[in-house]
Amino acid sequence: MKPIKIDDSHKQKIETVLSEANGRSVAHAYTGFDEIHEIANRAEIQLSRLLLKKGFPSAEWVETSGERVANSYFGSRNGTQVRLLRKSEGWYLVEAKRVVLGCYGGHRKLYLRKIQDLAARDLVARNYTVLAHSTPEK
Repeated sequence: MKPIKIDDSHKQKIETVLSEANGRSVAHAYTGFDEIHEIANRAEIQLSRLLLKKGFPSAEWVETSGERVANSYFGSRNGTQVRLLRKSEGWYLVEAKRVVLGCYGGHRKLYLRKIQDLAARDLVARNYTVLAHSTPEK
């Protein structure tokens, strides 16, 4: 799939990709542009907590639709898993596929490259200092 920038001008294209991925499944699946736009916003917020904006490109966000249901649920539910890629211009949809959820769903995860991981650790470490020695609390 060719990456699609997540912005209003690509709304129809994104909804078409989702429809093709989902087939007839809609109840627990991502079906609309607004859902994907919200996912991109969530990813942007999470990324901004870890890195300076210049370090954003090449991060990825993977999210699966649906919510967890009771373990006693024995049916299978179809959902959607999307993979977004952060480029310098913004977030892009790079994959949308149908997945079987079972009783799970609603997973999301940010993926960083090694250089981004190091930058994030460095940025966090600027906010604290490790004591050379510590005394036990009384």
